[in-house]
Amino acid sequence: MPVKAEEKPLYLHNRNDCIYLGSNKRRDYYFCKKPLDLSSGVLIIRLSNRPSDYFSMPLSVLTEALKLGEIDNDSAFGDCYFYYLKYKNFNS
Repeated sequence: MPVKAEEKPLYLHNRNDCIYLGSNKRRDYYFCKKPLDLSSGVLIIRLSNRPSDYFSMPLSVLTEALKLGEIDNDSAFGDCYFYYLKYKNFNS
């Protein structure tokens, strides 16, 4: 399921190579993929317009941490991964 055209990020994100995945009430979610590869890249959670207010994690690290139970599915990165999976499934 793609992001609806009318859905806009809450915060400014200054990287053009990232794909906006969606937002919840406080966070924007992005995926910065390696060219032509939806299975690798970095997931980003943006918390404000300030350049320092974001978290990022390589997709491979997050996938492994979720599989091992080191990160909860209902955490911020668990949410981000859910948005990524919706994007990936729609674009596969």
